[in-house]
Amino acid sequence: MFKTKIAFWIALQNSFSAYTSDRRLKRQRYRISKEAEKDENPSRSIYKPTDKELNPITWLINKFLKPMGISRSSFAKHIRISLTKLEHIQRGRSPVTPELAVRIGQALNLDPGFWLWLQFEYDLIKRRKFFLYR
Repeated sequence: MFKTKIAFWIALQNSFSAYTSDRRLKRQRYRISKEAEKDENPSRSIYKPTDKELNPITWLINKFLKPMGISRSSFAKHIRISLTKLEHIQRGRSPVTPELAVRIGQALNLDPGFWLWLQFEYDLIKRRKFFLYR
């Protein structure tokens, strides 16, 4: 009788481990299928903006100020605007105006039209997404 109990427990343990590994495989397959589904449907996946979709001030910070080692506050002082105004533009609360584009252009020796073009592209992409995923 003792041998049958041991055999029973061994069989039960084997079936349980097979059951748990089967469940683990099912969960893993489910996760993989969900990730593939996210890749097929971009509106459900985590959205990571490209360089084209970043607003002009974020683009300015990432491409110019950080590599040069310039802080946002010192750049804001240099172009004679408040840091709050710069942050408002970065968060998308207010656009890059022609006056600000001229100031940024003079500070970096770039065409002011470039910054206005970046703002226009950013606004266009935001509107397109708004109407597309509504």
